[in-house]
Amino acid sequence: MKVVDLKEITKKDSPIHYRGEFAGKAVLEVDTDLDVECRLSFVLERSATGSVGVTINLLEEIPYPVVPVLGALKSYILEQEKAGRFL
Repeated sequence: MKVVDLKEITKKDSPIHYRGEFAGKAVLEVDTDLDVECRLSFVLERSATGSVGVTINLLEEIPYPVVPVLGALKSYILEQEKAGRFL
């Protein structure tokens, strides 16, 4: 299982500058010939030390165990955040 892409990402307006709320769709490759899309929302929150925390909510059921999906999504989102995608 791996995360292929995050698409249709929208940022919700928030008065808190260190917290970003986002919604969109995740494209997951659960098998070599099967891709699954699921809606999700996630929050990126920057702490006073500069580290970034991620909270993810899957808004649809997926045909794969949730714990590995959340771990893969968290890693992917943090990589994309470091690259500046969610500014």
